[in-house]
Amino acid sequence: MQSVTQITVSELKKKLDNIIGFEIVGSHTAIANNIADLSDCNDSSLIWVSEKKARTIQLNEIVASLIFVPTSIRSEINADSKSCFIVSDNPRLAFALVVNDILKVNKYDGIH
Repeated sequence: MQSVTQITVSELKKKLDNIIGFEIVGSHTAIANNIADLSDCNDSSLIWVSEKKARTIQLNEIVASLIFVPTSIRSEINADSKSCFIVSDNPRLAFALVVNDILKVNKYDGIH
């Protein structure tokens, strides 16, 4: 699990708007402060679930806060979920874009 600066649904929307198509299903107030794998996520985690994995688990029982999932399993998501599902044709790319943005490290030339 990797701790990161807190990210909200509205911030996530800003990062993805005009870059990749997506839909928000579930909580619009979810907040994440760590990036995790499905096996070690908690109620404040940002995770990505592949289509293959999504078909073998109960999506609505995942405890993560922000969950990237494929469009193909949209019908299995409870709209009243406490988690926020970011539904996309390419959830892995959407996840990577957000993670890359929140993990950016300022690079400086020279010695400081």
